[in-house]
Amino acid sequence: MFPRTKLIATALLLLSLILPTACQFQDSAGPEKAAVRFYKEVWVNGDDQAAQSMLADTKKVRALHRPIRQVKNEATHNPPIWIVKSPTDHQMGNRTILIHRPSDKRDYKVRLRKVGATWKVDSFEQNFDPKMGGYASFEAYQRLSQEYPDLTWKKIERP
Repeated sequence: MFPRTKLIATALLLLSLILPTACQFQDSAGPEKAAVRFYKEVWVNGDDQAAQSMLADTKKVRALHRPIRQVKNEATHNPPIWIVKSPTDHQMGNRTILIHRPSDKRDYKVRLRKVGATWKVDSFEQNFDPKMGGYASFEAYQRLSQEYPDLTWKKIERP
């Protein structure tokens, strides 16, 4: 009976080590996918209804109007983007995903909050606003690449 107890204890120990790692992997993929989907709906498709469904707070719907109107006034295409989890983000249940579009050097930031089992958009911004004088972003791609040289950006070909 003793060897069986030892075997069960070993199995439980291995399970307790593997399960959190697997959950952590899933957790990091979830906010990235949600941020890329939101980016596509707002800054590529200009689909306000799809973007609204991804918001955590429905009071922030008005904030969607300006970027969607801007997309509808521009010739849109779907170029590759680079994404990364913000290195300055250290909160549980919240993630900040940074998106860089090399084709026009625009940067986007999507803050997400876990609501139940899904990731919802808490806030979003872009660094380029022609009405505000062009580029204005604290977490721009060039600055982050210099300050965090080990930061690994993931390329998404067709978001």
